[in-house]
Amino acid sequence: MTDPINPYAAPTADWPEAVRRPRWRDILFSLEGRVPRRLYWATRALSIVPLVIAGILAVLLGEHRGIATLVLLLAWIACFWIALAGSVKRWHDLDKSGWWIFIALVPVIGGLWELIEAGCTRGTEGPNRYGRDRT
Repeated sequence: MTDPINPYAAPTADWPEAVRRPRWRDILFSLEGRVPRRLYWATRALSIVPLVIAGILAVLLGEHRGIATLVLLLAWIACFWIALAGSVKRWHDLDKSGWWIFIALVPVIGGLWELIEAGCTRGTEGPNRYGRDRT
């Protein structure tokens, strides 16, 4: 929307949802929407960061085992949730239910299946039932 007084003013309206880039908060913690392969791998890499930081803190807090254990537990929960959110949204990008994350629990073939399909296959082109294409 332009300013009626100054036609040369920059637009002031918010970007529509279809154009807006996703926020990292939504990518890392929400179970809704879609993520392309590059963001899926980024969430995998970022899910390790809290655990590494907590490990360093646990070594520094060596005398305080209870606090160190609590820090590691909270970091593990954060890592688990970030990886879960990335995986669910990646399956959504493939136009499949987020419940497909459980394919990884099938011995041997499940992890390979997830690696190939979620990690290497291009998602659905265009919008699907989980949102618009972010590639």
